[in-house]
Amino acid sequence: MKNFIFLFLVLTQSAFADHIRIISVSGTAEKSFEPDLARIQLSVWGKAESAKSAQGLSNTQMENVKKGLEAFQIKSADIQTTGYELNPDYIYDNKTNINKIVGYTTTQSLRVTLKKVSLVGKLLDEISIDAKNMKAGTNVQSVSWDLEKRDEIERGLLVEAVKSAETQAAMLAGAAKVKIKSLYHLSPQSTVSPVPFYARDAMMTKSMSVSHEATTVATGEVKVQASVGADYEIE
Repeated sequence: MKNFIFLFLVLTQSAFADHIRIISVSGTAEKSFEPDLARIQLSVWGKAESAKSAQGLSNTQMENVKKGLEAFQIKSADIQTTGYELNPDYIYDNKTNINKIVGYTTTQSLRVTLKKVSLVGKLLDEISIDAKNMKAGTNVQSVSWDLEKRDEIERGLLVEAVKSAETQAAMLAGAAKVKIKSLYHLSPQSTVSPVPFYARDAMMTKSMSVSHEATTVATGEVKVQASVGADYEIE
């Protein structure tokens, strides 16, 4: 019985000895930059009575888009297929009360990276089509601005975010009249992603523009942010 009591006391004292008091803070650093690249989300489609014909029209339109992109010296590595769909088109028959297949639509989604942001408007005009041809076309889903050296910038901001956390911890410790012993835990937190600019309600065709002037877009600035969460052990 005495041995059991002694063991209980040892374990209890050890538990209290391991108790750690901490100050939890977060540090953030951010900067704004003019974007040096644009990511354009496109969808290329073809519509026909048969699935095979719809695919053929979509493929032809895709080749036209690629030729247009080549004129801007966009490398194949900067053109990525993000989706492919082949869907039937229906029409409701009031006599039979059923939906009938009247054709098919093929849609291919692309993400294009353009490293000359000043050419975005011209590129959008180049890949747009005349709306008189309703059998195939290209839609612009969105344009988002980014930085080629975003990773490098974020790493630098992480250092600043850690320094910000250290400053906050020291300020809180001083106000509470306690002393910081050491850094107990440190982890990065999520960062802000590029905000997309949606172009003409996700539809762009040459016939939708009243004038023949080139499309203009405003790049604004890209904000890059880095945040960390930190716990500091105090005496």
